[in-house]
Amino acid sequence: MVSDLCLSNKTTFLPICSKKKLRNYFLNSDLVFETLIGEFAFSTGCLEAMMSKKPVIMNYPVSDSKINYPPILHAKEQWEIEKLISDFFNNPRKYRIIGLKSYNWMLANKCGLKNCNKYINEIIKNLH
Repeated sequence: MVSDLCLSNKTTFLPICSKKKLRNYFLNSDLVFETLIGEFAFSTGCLEAMMSKKPVIMNYPVSDSKINYPPILHAKEQWEIEKLISDFFNNPRKYRIIGLKSYNWMLANKCGLKNCNKYINEIIKNLH
């Protein structure tokens, strides 16, 4: 898909790395794709990206309006990802605002890295 969208020179696939290196990657990125494998994906990497004020695209089906979901960009199919990437290039300010909202959501929900596993487990429990 990256080649199809002519994004090879603008895309970095991250290797397994330390949290410090991961934060550096996030701080130097514009947009973060969380793993899009399976029906649902959510990790501490996603929360790290949000703490870095970056918008995150991932398979994140919002199923319960009682839960205060973070401002994540949901995409499951290739066409959904392509649509978000196209919109990102046409509206970069919109995505900077989404990244800032993600960061503010993390602060407002006291979802620092100490609490992130607890929060992830709560979301997963409520999705099933």
